[in-house]
Amino acid sequence: MKKRNYFSDIEDRNENAFSVIADFEGNEEQLMDIEVDEILPVLPLRNMVLFPGVFMPVSVGRKSSLKLVREAEKKSSYIAVVCQKAADTEEPVLEDLHTIGTVAKIVRVLEMPDQTTTVILQGSKRIELKEIMEVAPYLKGRVTTLNEEIPAKDDKEFQALVEACKDLTVRYIKSSEMFPQDSAFAIKNINNPMFLVDFICTNLPLKKDEKIELLRIDALRARTYRLLEILNREVQLAEIKESIQMRAREDIDQQQREYFLQQQIKTIQDELGGGSQEQELEEMRKKAETIKWNEEVKSTFLKEVDNIPLEINVDRERLIQVLTNFLNNASKFTEIGYIKLGYIYLPDEGHVRIYVEDTGRGIPREEQRMIFSRFYKQNEFSQGAGLGLSICQVIIEKLGGRIDLKSEVGKGSRFTVILPCRVVS
Repeated sequence: MKKRNYFSDIEDRNENAFSVIADFEGNEEQLMDIEVDEILPVLPLRNMVLFPGVFMPVSVGRKSSLKLVREAEKKSSYIAVVCQKAADTEEPVLEDLHTIGTVAKIVRVLEMPDQTTTVILQGSKRIELKEIMEVAPYLKGRVTTLNEEIPAKDDKEFQALVEACKDLTVRYIKSSEMFPQDSAFAIKNINNPMFLVDFICTNLPLKKDEKIELLRIDALRARTYRLLEILNREVQLAEIKESIQMRAREDIDQQQREYFLQQQIKTIQDELGGGSQEQELEEMRKKAETIKWNEEVKSTFLKEVDNIPLEINVDRERLIQVLTNFLNNASKFTEIGYIKLGYIYLPDEGHVRIYVEDTGRGIPREEQRMIFSRFYKQNEFSQGAGLGLSICQVIIEKLGGRIDLKSEVGKGSRFTVILPCRVVS
């Protein structure tokens, strides 16, 4: 028995697509009513499992396998198709093969433009490989055929079971990025219950061992029940994956929005912190140039940081908490337009006005007087138990300032924190 770490002659196909030939022309009685020799040529596949009634394209690369399929095509003889336990086994013996397999007819041998050979196989009845009789020029083995226990055509429970499998498969295809969506069309147009179940078993991207497990089940009803269990698992996993991907995309969008707001908050933090402001302002100018905001917001931002450096004698963290609250509210409820954060120095009054302005929903006039009341919740500013804005007001009052609100429904809002300040010389 030889093995190698690489191989170009893999008998395999694209696992991300259902077979192009979807249905068997005939019925299960015709499929089962065939004469099979006790000794058959054995075609080992590396990664695939063929089920009865299913057409399957296989790329053949091994010299022994090529000789087998060409002779079988000429003689119109049946072959035994089994799956290897390990894909990289180059010259398999009985111990390297799953003994459960399928009798198959070679429908066509196609010489492809890339110099490879593709064989169209049509599965028939299930077999068990008992022993290998010859290894040259290709494998030949002694097989026994296995009976299929097929439910009656008027079995309502089985019909419902098959329909459930069909629906779940279509659902799986739609929730998975692995398959082209027209694969669902093939599933919907298979009318024979046995061929439908076996077609799904063949094409579903399951582990080899699970497919072998399904192929071993004699009773079609039991096979369908097991397939339904697997489909439920795969559908749930695919939908969870899709949900995670959707949340990830939403998180990216939110992160972009939050980055913009955080940059503005950082500006206020730097303004309140004192120190070498000329250097800090220059850094903020450079950052502003890299942010993709509209020109109106950009010009406003740059204008505000170019103002006279000020010093505000307050609890910096508390002030940041209040401004963050305003920015979060503006971010949540401003779908179009802009959000501005800046300040205006009033030298005659010795005050600074730090504001957050947006073009969001706005607050009705009759509700503006209550918006800072404890436990009052207006839809736009619902936070926790309704304490957000009332706490903001308490914080600013303790810092020796006050909050001013101007808002108009449909045009936006402007929250302003007014605090005493002085010019840094």
